[in-house]
Formats: sequence, C-alpha cells, structure tokens
Amino acid sequence: YIKEKNLETIRKLPVPNIAIISLLEDRKNRIWIGTYQKGLFCYENGKMIQYTTKNSKITSNSIWNLKEDRYGNLWIGSLGGKIQVLQSDSDNFNAVITPFDDIVYALDMSYDGGDKMYVGTVFGLLVIDITNYKKTLYLGNKKGNQTFPQPLISNVYKDKRGIIWLGSNEGLTIWNQKKDTIYYFNKENGLCDNSIKGITEDNLNNIWVTTSN
Repeated sequence: YIKEKNLETIRKLPVPNIAIISLLEDRKNRIWIGTYQKGLFCYENGKMIQYTTKNSKITSNSIWNLKEDRYGNLWIGSLGGKIQVLQSDSDNFNAVITPFDDIVYALDMSYDGGDKMYVGTVFGLLVIDITNYKKTLYLGNKKGNQTFPQPLISNVYKDKRGIIWLGSNEGLTIWNQKKDTIYYFNKENGLCDNSIKGITEDNLNNIWVTTSN
C-alpha cells in the first residue's frame, strides 16, 4: 500500500534496472524496496540508499518480504538469510536486529495486525510473536493429527475470521485454528490450477486466490 501523494514520487525513483520483489511504505514515509540479489533499498528525503550484505547487517541480498507491525517495526524476510527487524525507534539501519539464528527461505509473510507474524517457508509455517520473538514452526495442525500436504508454503494469509490460508505448488490449504482442522483443495476438487500465486481478502470477507493458470 502506497499513499497516493507518493505515487508520482515512486514513478521517478532512481532505482536501477533490477528485479523488485517487495515494496513497502512505512509510517515514516520511507519507501523500502526489496530486490532479487541486489539487497534492500530505502528512499527517504529525496535520497536512495542501498543496503547489501557487504555494507550492512542484512543477511541476504534477496529480500522477499517486507512488513510493518503495529509498533512501526519493519520486518524483513529474505531468501536464504535470517529474519530481521528494524525497530521503530531506530535512528538508522545499523540498528537492525536479528532475533533468530535460523537461516530461513521466507517465501511469504502475513501480519494479522496484532501480535503474530506468519511466515511461509520452504519447510513449514513459522509463527512469530512480535512482542517477545517467540517462534513456533508448524507442519500441520496443533493437535498433530493433520499435516500440510507439503512443507513448502509459498503463500500465507490470515483472514479476518482468524482462518489461515496457505498456498503451494500443490494446491490450497485452509487451517481453521478454532477447530484446529485442516482442509485441502487442488485441481481435482475445484481449483483451476495447483500452483497458488496470491491470496487476499476483500471488504465483504470473500477470499480471492490467484494461480498460474
């Protein structure tokens, strides 16, 4: 989501010819640009700064996801790096912290507006409490009697009812956390294609799912 007043600015940003993977405007009106293999760019006060593994503390040059939590902290999910956080009261990017030692392929991130950050990885669903950095990795439901069809999760979305939607190359997984029940859909039972590319919710609480076909 980019504020309308900054749309013209974005069109004129001095970004080199690179693959842009993620984009975020934070509450301080900084524009963050995550790229493939070229690190993280920040546009602020008319200046563009590039952060890479060579000149900063970021742990990967492929920045796949950028999210801002309710405290104004910037969450950075990379491909083959570590999940990092730039806290809202930080004076500069040198203050970015790395709460976890794990190398993560963060394919997608969803923030529920409260205390939980949901990260789809190549090996399960990672749920992080943003208040204390406690993390839990799920390969299925909490009871342990149902597993996700495959560990790789390329898309994750938590809707307003609290239901978690997970996408992969093998279809769509729906986790009703209240009932702790998992449902699975693929091309054989309704999807037009098994490769999920996007999941979102409209104002009427309908869930929209895009695929490769």
